[in-house]
Amino acid sequence: MKDQEIKEKIQDGAIQCRIIVEIAGSPKEHVEKTIGLVEESMKQVKGVDLISSDKAPAKEQEIPGQKITKAQIFSAFTEMEILVKDIPTLVGICFEFMPSSIDIIEPESMKFTSNDTAGFLNDLLARLHQMDMVLKNKNAENTILKQNASALLRNIFKLSLKEKDKTIEEISKDVGIPAEQVQPFIDALIKQEKIEKKEDKYSYIQ
Repeated sequence: MKDQEIKEKIQDGAIQCRIIVEIAGSPKEHVEKTIGLVEESMKQVKGVDLISSDKAPAKEQEIPGQKITKAQIFSAFTEMEILVKDIPTLVGICFEFMPSSIDIIEPESMKFTSNDTAGFLNDLLARLHQMDMVLKNKNAENTILKQNASALLRNIFKLSLKEKDKTIEEISKDVGIPAEQVQPFIDALIKQEKIEKKEDKYSYIQ
């Protein structure tokens, strides 16, 4: 897009800005492919012109407080200069792409009428309500999954301890879950009086 065309659109109310979008995950190839798709998706957004973009190669990412193997998590980012037709469109980009930062280049100042402000706020509220509904549905699904997983594990523990008392290491081997991850479930079943501990072994209460 030519500079003159950009200036003309800004005079008509468009907003020129620079945004940075970051992606983290694995493997490295997937992260780099996804960051490329971000740029392609931006080109398809109605009311947005992609002026320029600059991708950074994926690099290994360390996550504080988590033990991960080397080269497990990678992060990459793309810096894009875009021209959006109005503030509601820019807000939509924020929700859709979740940029880590936005820098408005032009115009230096903007004026809003009461109708403009009301329209912007209503659009923002509609998106927030939509996100809230999605989160509530996901939370409900997660609750059901946790309940089902808990019931399944309880039955697996029962089968594991049916014939004899076992240590946490033996139970871990039976269920295929690391001992440190099994322990919280064992503790919960002890509180429910489903399992009891005798020295270093556990038994299922009939």
